[in-house]
Amino acid sequence: MLTVQELFKSVEWDRVAASLVALYPEEKPNLEGYAQVYHRMLSIVPEPNVDGTAVFIEPFVDCDGNTYHDVAGVTPGCACSFALDFCSFARWASFFVDAKVFDNYSSQDAVAHILYEMTYVSFDDEEISHLRNELEEIVDSALMELFSDVT
Repeated sequence: MLTVQELFKSVEWDRVAASLVALYPEEKPNLEGYAQVYHRMLSIVPEPNVDGTAVFIEPFVDCDGNTYHDVAGVTPGCACSFALDFCSFARWASFFVDAKVFDNYSSQDAVAHILYEMTYVSFDDEEISHLRNELEEIVDSALMELFSDVT
């Protein structure tokens, strides 16, 4: 199965940029940030994908009739999907791309949607890591408080 990094390598930046602007016109001022992350993905050393996580993208329509594109992760044997927003770029590089993605999306559109999701929190991998750690601390603190009230 194709990895996210291999998918990025299969599509030239100019085509991805065109898709980004077509799919997310409000992101045009941020193309430089997207370009930096795109080019970094071409040479980054992927983290091991020990659980076989795959990225899938599917369109969905909200209650107002607006179409969105859900980019999420799935692992073999698990029926649920999960958000990938706070994953490192090296982790993203190792994810497989679910083959069904290409039933609905061209390679360049798939890269554009993945790139948008990868950078939803930030264009800076270190900032994403910092924010992920802060979020984990908040969750841990809330869980400790919740369970301390139980006993």
